[in-house]
Amino acid sequence: DPDRHPFIRRILVSVVSVASVVLVASVALADLIVDDGLMPARPDSEPNRSLLRRPGAFAMLRLPVGASVPPPAASEHGLEAVVRTPDETSVLRGWSDPLVTSTEAARCAGPFLAWSIPGVLDFQLVGVLAGFIEPLREAGIPVLAISTFETDWILVDATLADAAESAWIAAGVEILDVAD
Repeated sequence: DPDRHPFIRRILVSVVSVASVVLVASVALADLIVDDGLMPARPDSEPNRSLLRRPGAFAMLRLPVGASVPPPAASEHGLEAVVRTPDETSVLRGWSDPLVTSTEAARCAGPFLAWSIPGVLDFQLVGVLAGFIEPLREAGIPVLAISTFETDWILVDATLADAAESAWIAAGVEILDVAD
């Protein structure tokens, strides 16, 4: 019983402290190794080196705080996102959605084209999105990133889409069409 033997209690506290330091150091080292590309971000498999090119163009809208957001047009497909913060309501919609075309209610950016990482990503993966954004950073291409429960989406200004795909291909990323 550690409570009756102070010496044993001190040894246990020391062991727990050392174990905590080793755990923190291991996590930091693993993050460094993944960030430097020395280890795949996906455990027990090769890192995903492909992106799905998504159809359509998208707009990012800024609405007033607490604004009501109408449902997307029935003809729209693809990605929609509504994010509410204390400072704004942001909406990502298809470029031809009526909310986008009624600019008096919103500030609008775009059009953006979108790619997503195929498959379902585990929440414990480290560095997956960064691995796809880094070639764009090196090429000077700004991005918007949206995470869903299953995967990540990367949006790029439509005028820079060809340059983005060229940067990804040069980095060894395979670009797939949704139908592939």
